[in-house]
Order: sequence, then C-alpha cells, then structure tokens
Amino acid sequence: MNTPNTLPTFQECELEAVVRAAQAGNRRAFDELVARFERTVIATAMRVTGNYVDAEDICQDVFVKVYLCLDTLQEPAAFAGWIRRIARNQAINRCKRHGREMPTDTSDFAARAADGPTPYDTLEADETRNQVHAGLDGLRPIDRDALVGYYFQDRSVRELAGDFEIPEGTVKRRLHTARHRLGEAIQDLAPV
Repeated sequence: MNTPNTLPTFQECELEAVVRAAQAGNRRAFDELVARFERTVIATAMRVTGNYVDAEDICQDVFVKVYLCLDTLQEPAAFAGWIRRIARNQAINRCKRHGREMPTDTSDFAARAADGPTPYDTLEADETRNQVHAGLDGLRPIDRDALVGYYFQDRSVRELAGDFEIPEGTVKRRLHTARHRLGEAIQDLAPV
C-alpha cells in the first residue's frame, strides 16, 4: 500500500500514473520524472546547441519550466513528447540569445553522452545515503540494530533471532516496524 509520498518505480506503474501523481504535488513522482527524462532532455538540447555544458544548463531550465507548468499538461500520456518540445524550444531560444549557430551534425553526441552516473546522480545518491544514516541515527537502538543487521550486515532473520534471543516472527515484526520508522524519519529529513 502506498502512502501519499511513496511511489512505485517506473517498472511498477505507467508513465501516465507518475505524471498524474506529480501533477497532484507528489515530489517523489516529479523526482522520478527527472530521473527518467534527464538524459532525454540533455540529448535533445545537444542536438540543437552542440554543446554539452549548455545542454546541462538547458536541462535545469527545462525541469524548472516543467515543474511550474506541469498542471497545464492535459494529457499525461503525452509527457515524453511535451518535455522534448520544451527542451528543443529552450535550446533554440538559448542559441538565439547567445548568437550561436545551431549545429546539424549529430555524430559526436554518443561519444559525449555519459554512460555512467551524472554528477546529479552522484549528488542525489550521496544525499540519500546521508538521509538514511541520519534516519538510522534517530531510531531506537533496537530498530537500528535490526535494520543494520539485516540490510547492511546481510544477517538472516534466523541469525538475528539468535542474536536477540527472540522468535523469528518477532524479528520480522521488528524489521517491519523499523522500516516504517526509518521511512518516516527520512521523510522528515527530506527538504520540502
């Protein structure tokens, strides 16, 4: 069951549902859209500008515009085309403002596109890791020990039951409760 601020991954739901959730104000849904379409926006901007640095700047501008105008999108299933059109228009406007000619040769785009994580991905992973650690620090020792043992030390429920000298069912309930408390703690730490 999903709470208002949780969202299934893209594999679990359709793009339309994620867009509708973002339109309803779900920040995690919008973050999912950014993660899903960031490379598409950069590639679209690269086709117009021929400059990766400009394309990254345009990407930021595009997602600000998308965030501000998302409620005007009447057909959520058309999101992919809509965001590409915004990216293209933003890139054309940037070229006009800066007096650059728009390139037509796209042969080096694949070479410039990063296969690994982008700086944004790295920053986001670091932020998430810090939030998880801060959330763990805020838990009761019994909850923290259960989660750390199970998820970070790869200990089984049976092993944890032996460590804590309690039944396996109690360990499972403890893990469930601890996950819920950690989720609340992380949500409280997340910037608005």
